[in-house]
Amino acid sequence: KDANIAAIPVVMGLRDQSSVSILHPSTDYFSSFVVGVVKDSTLSYIDGSLHYGYLDVLPPVLMSNRARVLMEGESFWVNLQKVGNNSLRNTLQATLSPEGKVEGTRTVGYYGQFASELKERFHESKDSLSFIQRLESLNDVKFHSFIAKGLKDFSAKVTEKSSFTKEAKVCADSIYLNPLLFMHVDKPLFTQSGRKFPIEFDYPYDYHIRVSLTIPEGYSVVKIPQSVNLVTRDKQMSLLYQVAQQGQQIAIKYKLNLNELFYHANKYQDIKQFWEKVAEINNSMLVLSKNK
Repeated sequence: KDANIAAIPVVMGLRDQSSVSILHPSTDYFSSFVVGVVKDSTLSYIDGSLHYGYLDVLPPVLMSNRARVLMEGESFWVNLQKVGNNSLRNTLQATLSPEGKVEGTRTVGYYGQFASELKERFHESKDSLSFIQRLESLNDVKFHSFIAKGLKDFSAKVTEKSSFTKEAKVCADSIYLNPLLFMHVDKPLFTQSGRKFPIEFDYPYDYHIRVSLTIPEGYSVVKIPQSVNLVTRDKQMSLLYQVAQQGQQIAIKYKLNLNELFYHANKYQDIKQFWEKVAEINNSMLVLSKNK
């Protein structure tokens, strides 16, 4: 109000409670709200309880697929799971030495929920050094330079530029390396043989990794991950994994899309198999052998 911005109440039931019925709606199901604001003729949503949120970056528990916008003179339903852009874009350029040392640079763009989560981890860290050390531990790398912009800004974007080293496994005349360098998923999300309850993900997102890796002269590729195009039966989750070699250059493109958040238990096996394959791809190895 003080900023001369119209605030529009948007009410919903929390996602961990009973959902609102469109056929028989009742105010009993509305237990929380966010604020709608008009920006550039577009209705966006914001919530003050998320410390590192922004327009269309909401706490997942408030991302209801049946929220009610209460404008003056009219009201309508809105799906808050479809607002915003949640994506991570990771670009890596690296060189592998005959001794198994990987030296490279990394450029990452964090958007939406990914930016919010990174900001939260940064502010929960003791200091910048401990924040970087945690990232090193998670990715089994050593950063030699690390610059992140936007960690303290009120925005839905954080950018990172860094240089790093990583050790491959060397055995006799062979080198073993995971060519993704920075994995997305290291193990399957679901391990139980069956499930009785629905599956629900926090938010939709896109996850991109692009790798350009130069392998050492005098070495040949013995084993290289195979390209895969993986899609669930409902086509709401997909993974495109492309691997190409040209001379001493290895190029990898990894793109995972998650669009649907709620699945009934009868879809469990399809979802389980998808994430098992995703984890398998993330752990795929490149094997090089020294030329005789």
